[in-house]
Amino acid sequence: DCDEFRIRRCERPPEGTLPVAPTGPRLLSVVAGTVRVETRLGVERYRAGGNVLLPSDTACEARAESAATVLITDGLSGG
Repeated sequence: DCDEFRIRRCERPPEGTLPVAPTGPRLLSVVAGTVRVETRLGVERYRAGGNVLLPSDTACEARAESAATVLITDGLSGG
Protein backbone atom coordinates (compact mmCIF):
# COMPACT_ATOMS: atom_id res chain seq x y z
CA ASP A 1 0.00 0.00 0.00
CA CYS A 2 0.97 3.60 -0.60
CA ASP A 3 -0.95 6.88 -0.72
CA GLU A 4 -1.72 6.58 -4.45
CA PHE A 5 -2.61 2.88 -4.91
CA ARG A 6 -2.17 -0.65 -3.60
CA ILE A 7 -0.99 -3.86 -5.23
CA ARG A 8 -2.01 -7.23 -3.83
CA ARG A 9 -0.68 -10.63 -4.83
CA CYS A 10 -3.47 -13.21 -4.84
CA GLU A 11 -2.95 -16.93 -5.29
CA ARG A 12 -6.09 -18.96 -5.94
CA PRO A 13 -6.90 -22.60 -6.65
CA PRO A 14 -9.07 -23.55 -9.64
CA GLU A 15 -12.50 -21.88 -9.31
CA GLY A 16 -11.20 -19.61 -6.53
CA THR A 17 -12.73 -16.13 -6.54
CA LEU A 18 -10.41 -13.14 -6.78
CA PRO A 19 -11.05 -10.25 -4.35
CA VAL A 20 -11.67 -7.50 -6.90
CA ALA A 21 -12.93 -4.20 -5.46
CA PRO A 22 -16.50 -3.43 -6.63
CA THR A 23 -15.75 0.16 -7.67
CA GLY A 24 -12.88 2.34 -8.75
CA PRO A 25 -10.42 1.63 -11.55
CA ARG A 26 -8.66 -1.72 -11.20
CA LEU A 27 -5.88 -3.51 -13.02
CA LEU A 28 -5.57 -7.30 -13.00
CA SER A 29 -2.18 -8.72 -14.06
CA VAL A 30 -2.08 -12.50 -14.45
CA VAL A 31 1.30 -13.84 -13.34
CA ALA A 32 0.48 -17.57 -13.61
CA GLY A 33 -2.49 -19.68 -14.65
CA THR A 34 -5.70 -18.62 -16.36
CA VAL A 35 -8.35 -16.20 -15.05
CA ARG A 36 -11.95 -15.75 -16.20
CA VAL A 37 -13.32 -12.20 -15.95
CA GLU A 38 -17.05 -11.61 -16.38
CA THR A 39 -18.50 -8.11 -16.91
CA ARG A 40 -21.75 -6.82 -18.37
CA LEU A 41 -20.04 -6.99 -21.77
CA GLY A 42 -19.35 -10.72 -21.54
CA VAL A 43 -16.65 -13.16 -20.49
CA GLU A 44 -12.93 -12.94 -21.27
CA ARG A 45 -10.09 -15.26 -20.33
CA TYR A 46 -6.58 -14.07 -19.53
CA ARG A 47 -3.44 -16.20 -19.32
CA ALA A 48 -0.09 -15.54 -17.68
CA GLY A 49 1.25 -12.23 -19.01
CA GLY A 50 -2.26 -10.89 -19.64
CA ASN A 51 -3.61 -7.66 -18.17
CA VAL A 52 -7.11 -6.25 -17.93
CA LEU A 53 -8.02 -2.68 -16.99
CA LEU A 54 -11.44 -2.38 -15.39
CA PRO A 55 -12.91 1.16 -15.46
CA SER A 56 -14.59 2.62 -12.37
CA ASP A 57 -18.10 1.90 -13.62
CA THR A 58 -17.47 -1.73 -14.61
CA ALA A 59 -18.60 -4.35 -12.13
CA CYS A 60 -16.94 -7.74 -12.55
CA GLU A 61 -16.46 -11.19 -11.16
CA ALA A 62 -13.05 -12.82 -11.55
CA ARG A 63 -12.25 -16.50 -10.95
CA ALA A 64 -9.20 -18.66 -11.44
CA GLU A 65 -9.84 -21.31 -14.10
CA SER A 66 -6.63 -23.07 -13.13
CA ALA A 67 -4.35 -22.46 -10.17
CA ALA A 68 -3.53 -18.78 -10.65
CA THR A 69 -1.43 -15.94 -9.30
CA VAL A 70 -2.74 -12.44 -9.99
CA LEU A 71 -1.56 -8.97 -9.05
CA ILE A 72 -4.52 -6.69 -8.33
CA THR A 73 -3.85 -2.95 -8.45
CA ASP A 74 -6.64 -0.80 -6.98
CA GLY A 75 -7.25 2.05 -4.58
CA LEU A 76 -6.01 4.49 -7.22
CA SER A 77 -6.21 8.12 -6.19
CA GLY A 78 -6.66 11.00 -8.58
CA GLY A 79 -3.61 12.79 -7.24
